[in-house]
Amino acid sequence: MIREPELTLEDRVRAGVRGVKDALRVHLEGILQTQAVHPVHPRVEVLWDVPYTITSVTMRLGGILEEVSPEMVAKRVASRQRLIEQETKDPLRYACEPEIWRLIDIEMCKKRLANPGLVLELLVTGGIRAGKTEGATRRINANFFYTPKGWCVGLHETDITSRSIQQTRVHRFLPPEMDTGSGKHKRDKRTKFSYSEGTGFTGSEFNIYWTCFDEANREMECGGRYDFRFYKQDMSTFQGMELTCATSDELVPLTIVKVIRERLSTRAMDTGKPEFLARIRKALEMLERGEPLPTALLGAIYHGVHILTFTPKEGWNATVNSFLNGAVKYGWIQAPLLANVPGVKDRRVPRFAQPMERARLVAYLHTSDNVMRPSYDAVAAQLEGKSEQEIRITAYGDVDKDWQSEFTDYDEAIHVKDWKDMPREGTIYVACDGAGAKPYTFAWYLVDSLNRVWQLQEWPCVHWPIEGIGNPGPWAIPSESDNRNGDVGPAGKLRLKKFNRARWNRIVWQGCERIIRKMAETGEPWKGRFKAGPMSWENRPEWELEGPFTEVEVAWIDSRFSTSKTENSEGSVVTILEDFLAQDNAAPWSGAGGDSLREGNDLISRALADEIEGLPGLIINRECENTRFTLATYTLPEFRETTKAWDEACKEFRDLLVFLLSKDHEDTSGVEMISQGTRQR
Repeated sequence: MIREPELTLEDRVRAGVRGVKDALRVHLEGILQTQAVHPVHPRVEVLWDVPYTITSVTMRLGGILEEVSPEMVAKRVASRQRLIEQETKDPLRYACEPEIWRLIDIEMCKKRLANPGLVLELLVTGGIRAGKTEGATRRINANFFYTPKGWCVGLHETDITSRSIQQTRVHRFLPPEMDTGSGKHKRDKRTKFSYSEGTGFTGSEFNIYWTCFDEANREMECGGRYDFRFYKQDMSTFQGMELTCATSDELVPLTIVKVIRERLSTRAMDTGKPEFLARIRKALEMLERGEPLPTALLGAIYHGVHILTFTPKEGWNATVNSFLNGAVKYGWIQAPLLANVPGVKDRRVPRFAQPMERARLVAYLHTSDNVMRPSYDAVAAQLEGKSEQEIRITAYGDVDKDWQSEFTDYDEAIHVKDWKDMPREGTIYVACDGAGAKPYTFAWYLVDSLNRVWQLQEWPCVHWPIEGIGNPGPWAIPSESDNRNGDVGPAGKLRLKKFNRARWNRIVWQGCERIIRKMAETGEPWKGRFKAGPMSWENRPEWELEGPFTEVEVAWIDSRFSTSKTENSEGSVVTILEDFLAQDNAAPWSGAGGDSLREGNDLISRALADEIEGLPGLIINRECENTRFTLATYTLPEFRETTKAWDEACKEFRDLLVFLLSKDHEDTSGVEMISQGTRQR
């Protein structure tokens, strides 16, 4: 225990003022020298070169200077020592963490508030020795020990790595009350809790319950079941789990990610309750103010969450591809290790990325973040003279796939805008890619007075429910295999058997009505040409649309598809284009040009690269997620002029852009576009 200085009146008289000050300095220096070195908690210092008295000295704690009494200096030293001891004894509640983890917690709070009741997935990538597993383990343990009927699972590559790496850290982040050696924890029929150094938890699992207190000091019985699995185990071992949180360490297969998502889905519904969301809002407020977060709230943030950690030095797999392919990076900061590397165009690295799926988040931990285990200098020396790519991957976890989209100029920060940014006047075009079994795909474009192209919307679209079906989901998703252009998504797998050419035609006008409505909802109203409503269909009164509708200059449709023969409702053989034009309220259909893949890709690339009065020549509405995925993903195999037949999952939305941009449209209609073919009811 630290003794405070005892300065009696007799001492003052005997030594004089100066002597008392010297004695005070000697006494406080003795106290200050007892402080242990710690990478996070700054040492308490006294500035003796600043004038002081026997009742007031200037104390420095980190970057803060404060005039305090000598007694306060001693108290601060003692308080610092207690914090260090608490961290050692109870890292779950008192661990010192890099600032990036507070920022991650903030992002996850916002993600939860935007997605109540859904499973969230967090990929933590980063440099070597960045402390990813430490932070992830603390959070899953916070969820387990502060959640009633918790059920958590930790996954690793093998049984051996699970015991030696993951289970060791889980044991480190146990509350002191759960000391497996002392047997302090409550034992009953539900308890199965034993740990041995080197061999991990008995049976790679444990069951334990305890009484704890939440952030409002309310008593709770929490804990439950904690399982450890490895990647090659039979998937059937996951059946029946109703998980509250999960972690996966390094290169987890995508098949397991999907299984864990299913296993988390039931308890993730807890997060949709008003009282739960109120706790998340409280956590967010505390985090944004920089206040220490109660462990119970930390556990709540990660309820219904799968935390995946990944070191890019280990390689690129389908799971990482599913997060990062098409993801938008943000939170950029300068990278010191790139400062003197020749030829680097952008010396920044990201802190976060938003994947295509809104319930996911990517966070980047840098080697320099891990102040608890300093290794930055060693890594910096190791990387001296290395390439930009190796530095980004090794020190910052900033990894990309080893092939690029055909559209290398595409940049979400430049080419993607919101509805509020769309022009309120211009010429409207529609593009349609017809199909056999699959749904048709559509896009609506506005060409402004400067000849810039603005893609306003697309169909199918996750932001535009299909009548009688609901949200169609994405058209294509990141590939689980080595496909470069993604795998077919839920929308691409739809089979809309009741949709005929009359209904496909109606979608054009639904979109034209939606454009006017969305513009009114997000800013200035539509000022261009429009048709007044309503619009009706003979024998289909339920199809009536109120309007108004933007005028359509031309509706382009794939010429190869549109010249195919079909039988119309009267039994006559006509082209598909002729059948389209014969429908009630027919759009002004015309056959689109037939550019080769390379030529079409060049058209899109040139439009993206154009700069017209400070804006690119092609701009995409943020809600057009299928088109954005395509521009970020679509590529041809090396040395080939065509994609592989089975690797065209996102090609349709690329084709729609080409239909619009082609200057060599073919006149394939074989009919005149006259009023009798476009009659309106």
